[in-house]
Amino acid sequence: MTPSDDREPDERPSWAGAAGYHPADVPEPDVPPARPGYAQVPEGMAPHAPLPGAPPYPARIEPPATGPMPPSGHTPLPRALAAAAVWLVVDLLFTLVLVGGFGSLLRSLAATVVSSVALWLVLRRRSPPFWQLVILVAPLYWAVRLLVLPLGL
Repeated sequence: MTPSDDREPDERPSWAGAAGYHPADVPEPDVPPARPGYAQVPEGMAPHAPLPGAPPYPARIEPPATGPMPPSGHTPLPRALAAAAVWLVVDLLFTLVLVGGFGSLLRSLAATVVSSVALWLVLRRRSPPFWQLVILVAPLYWAVRLLVLPLGL
């Protein structure tokens, strides 16, 4: 007979009394059995609490009530006109430097109005930032400017 056979059948082995040891086949009376693959939670500790000695969880940061951009909005026509006016100023500066005068101001103004109305029609139900309006209106402005150029306004 071996030394392990001399104990009673229901008696736990001598090494089974270590702190934190809970055999899977013999759960304690008031403790529910652990799920397979999960360790049992020490008494007095919540299941999600950090282990003793570990740093605490960071404080919960509430997300902002609204995003960086309002959920709905529209682009007013004056904002589209101001974005096209940026390219009007660039066009007038190019004309002044290259030609020596302002040339036909009416052509540039017509290109500004037509491109800003086209931009407003496309983006009237959205509200992008102003810098995006300036970038979006640039190809419209220069395409309209090139189409208006031969008209001789």
